[in-house]
Amino acid sequence: MDNRNESTHERLNRELRNMRLRDTTTWAGWAVLFLSVGTFAFFSLNTPVNTRYVDGIAGPSMSMPTEDRIVIVTRVEVEGRTYDLRLPSQLVHPAVGDTLCLRASERRFTGHTTYYNVSRTLCDGSSATQQVD
Repeated sequence: MDNRNESTHERLNRELRNMRLRDTTTWAGWAVLFLSVGTFAFFSLNTPVNTRYVDGIAGPSMSMPTEDRIVIVTRVEVEGRTYDLRLPSQLVHPAVGDTLCLRASERRFTGHTTYYNVSRTLCDGSSATQQVD
């Protein structure tokens, strides 16, 4: 009779372990799903909300070769701060002291500002900073 009770006890314990495992994997699956959706929503909604055009003063340039192209990295002073700006490969590098027109895009959640080199005509509209939404 002990063998029969022991095997029933083992079977019940095994079934309880399986039920706990199913519950754990279900909750882990939901957690992964919510984490994935939250991460996707954060990166999708973190779009630029404030775009403006500013002037930057070019500093020294350096060419950096990559596997498929050459990237020009120019040190630019914008609004009293210095940034390294990557430019597309071009025949003429900006000279030290040249004025570049930059599009400044500020992100919604992080507040990070990204600068892109744009056409000079966008900054020529006025000497002050232009606001574009």
